[in-house]
Amino acid sequence: MTSQDAIEFTSDMRCNHNDIDAEHFAIIQSIQNINSAIVFRRERLIIANSFRSLYGKAASHFYNEERIMSSIGYFGIFEQRIAHRYLLEQISVLKEWHENNEIRSKFGGIIPLYKLLTNHFVTMDKDIGIFISKYQNRFTA
Repeated sequence: MTSQDAIEFTSDMRCNHNDIDAEHFAIIQSIQNINSAIVFRRERLIIANSFRSLYGKAASHFYNEERIMSSIGYFGIFEQRIAHRYLLEQISVLKEWHENNEIRSKFGGIIPLYKLLTNHFVTMDKDIGIFISKYQNRFTA
């Protein structure tokens, strides 16, 4: 599973919050860019910059998501924060392995990170959308 089309944004990754969904899409695009750069053996600097971009997008997304959760009194914010810190750490580790030329041997490329993030999107983040839908009248009044 190393082809570009294996990494895609699918409808099950949506949580039905426009801002969150747009950021999820941008994160998946960043992963696609990294995968493409690795598969086509682009210059190391291009790949390193792609990792920095991914980290920045993910950190910004997690901050925005936590801000939204806090503003609506979302009950799962603590677990989300822990998951977000873990995911950012995994991006950093993967970037470091790339810099040390160990990305393929230790991590199997970018696919495991893609799977971690998409699992987070379809489980924990999906719950945010459900919570917002269920209690929408509280936030608009």
